[in-house]
Amino acid sequence: MMINRFVILSFLIVCSGCGKLGVLFMPDPRLLVPAEFKFAKDKKVAILIDDFLAPLSQPSLKDDLAHEMSKILTNHKAVKPDMMVSYSRVKKNTITSPNGKKQSIREIGQKAGSDYVIYVNITEFNLQEDAENPLVQPYARAYVKVIKVSSGERVWPIERTGHGVEAKIRMSSEYASSADRTEWSEKLIKELALDISHLFYDYRQGKKW
Repeated sequence: MMINRFVILSFLIVCSGCGKLGVLFMPDPRLLVPAEFKFAKDKKVAILIDDFLAPLSQPSLKDDLAHEMSKILTNHKAVKPDMMVSYSRVKKNTITSPNGKKQSIREIGQKAGSDYVIYVNITEFNLQEDAENPLVQPYARAYVKVIKVSSGERVWPIERTGHGVEAKIRMSSEYASSADRTEWSEKLIKELALDISHLFYDYRQGKKW
């Protein structure tokens, strides 16, 4: 059974004269970071990934990001499994309508049958910070906001552009060869998914999962 609030540090203590073992329980010293926004348990939540400012090299990476976020959010009970709208349902309702008019986040959420939409706008996604430096330095940035579908209003955050999230992976001495770019991109997507998901549930600082 996973314990969310405390990690049990067990020390075997020999009781003087009795030879018995005791267990000392100590609280987890790591800072508890509260969620920025929490969803009601009876509300359906959809995820919409947008990369128009920084098109991803592989369209499937958007699917990977949405699926990874869904898995993390449900595993940590931020959203009940039956309340998480499948990303495939969101994809069916593309941003551009048949008549060429761009659909709003609200319209996409309505067609997907969700109460809220987590909108993720990817603005940077690079495996190399410097084009002149061949070493791998994966970095991604995205802005996240929550839209209430019934009204179309942004319920979080206050900032119109959204809440900025940065994901970084420690610089590698390896070169970003074409054969490795897919693997590094997938690693960066997982890191970005985790950093975004952390906004919606309490977690211990320094604990990635």
